[in-house]
Amino acid sequence: KALTLRGRGETAARVVRAFVNRAIDNFEEAEEAEADCEWAVTDDNELEELRVTDARRFTNVRELTIFVESSVGGDRTCVSWLGLKGEATRVPLKSVVQDTQYELRPSDI
Repeated sequence: KALTLRGRGETAARVVRAFVNRAIDNFEEAEEAEADCEWAVTDDNELEELRVTDARRFTNVRELTIFVESSVGGDRTCVSWLGLKGEATRVPLKSVVQDTQYELRPSDI
C-alpha cells in the first residue's frame, strides 16, 4: 500500500522508484527500466508516506527493488528510515534477503 521513508537534509532522497518482481541487476538498468511506481519526495526531514498509485502492480510481491534516482543536494543519499506498509500473506520463505547490492560509481571515489 505504501513505502514510508525519511531522509536527512541535503542527502534526502528526491526521486524514488520501485520495481516489483523483476530482477534489476545494476544502477544503469534501474535508470533505464520503466518503474512500477515512482515518487517525488519532499525535501524535509519528516517521515513521508509514499502511496502506491496502482495497487494492481503490487499484488503477490515476491521481490521488491527500491532505487533512489536522485537526492536533494547531489550525489550522496542517506535514508534514515524505510518502512513498507501492506497486507501480509503466509508464504514459505527461503530467505528474507536473498541479494543485496551496494555500488560506488567511479565519480564517488
